[in-house]
Amino acid sequence: MPLLHRKPFVRQKPPLDLKPDEEVFLCKVTHEIFRTYDEFFERTILCNSLVWSCAVTGRPGLTYQEAVESERRARQSLQSFPSVLVPPLLHLVTLTHRTRLHEICDDIYSYVKERFFAGETVDVVGRAGVRQLCRILEVQSPHSNGALNGHVKHHMEGDAIVISDSDEEGSSNSVKSPMPPLNGKKKASISPSVFKYKVLPLKMDGCEPFTAKAAQISRKKSVFSRDRLKLLLKQHCEPQNGAIRLKVLP
Repeated sequence: MPLLHRKPFVRQKPPLDLKPDEEVFLCKVTHEIFRTYDEFFERTILCNSLVWSCAVTGRPGLTYQEAVESERRARQSLQSFPSVLVPPLLHLVTLTHRTRLHEICDDIYSYVKERFFAGETVDVVGRAGVRQLCRILEVQSPHSNGALNGHVKHHMEGDAIVISDSDEEGSSNSVKSPMPPLNGKKKASISPSVFKYKVLPLKMDGCEPFTAKAAQISRKKSVFSRDRLKLLLKQHCEPQNGAIRLKVLP
């Protein structure tokens, strides 16, 4: 339901003494009925005023109908969001210390846009330049003692939370709090290009899994974008003690 002046809008209920044969004015936009034309006209003007907000995205300055349509599109986007990406994305949230949602969104998007997770359906370009749809079976870390496979290992360093690509302390890729490491130096990050992925073609029967380099793999643009990520985080995060954290389930 759209927000009116950023507060939940409550439809006006039909009068309790409404008679079955009574003539009324119907507001088709809000599905409300009014006994007088003045009430109907006032509601119509309100619905066409730019005082409504989308309850899902928070987008302000909309008419009632625009807010309804914005909510419909947002819910559709959330329903079609790849379920395999949700656990690692929300796990990354727990490794950050940010006070603004857009900062977390930028951090996670930058980290994930060139990294892939086990279970994802991706496009893989073969040696002959043929693009085929594949599912990632395994993420192969550049270090023999590290494997990600849908999980992100992490450790604490002073006041900074660091997301690591491997188990080695000397290598990390950071999505961290604004506070720098205690020694004032950034750790060298592992380039996402050095990861390899064991993939299985989906549209050809009898194909064996093979290993693909990161440069051969891509997501469809409609699958993962900054806007879709922000929408997902809006549904799962909230301010807690001055920072953005995952919502606590009741």
